Amino acid sequence: MFDKIAIDGAEYKVSDLDKSVLEQVMSLQRVDSEIQNLHFQLSIAQKARAAYATALNAALPKTRQ
Repeated sequence: MFDKIAIDGAEYKVSDLDKSVLEQVMSLQRVDSEIQNLHFQLSIAQKARAAYATALNAALPKTRQ
């Protein structure tokens, strides 16, 4: 693991922290990781949507009614 951790600009020794505090830190890390993953998935979806919109425009008849 690590010896020290910084939280809101203050540094703490991991060995001085309660188990519940460490569990909260790990939970925050998991949530941050999930948020990063969701941002990545959103980016992929936005690029796919743009590609579908381009394909749709190319497939539409050239004259409008």
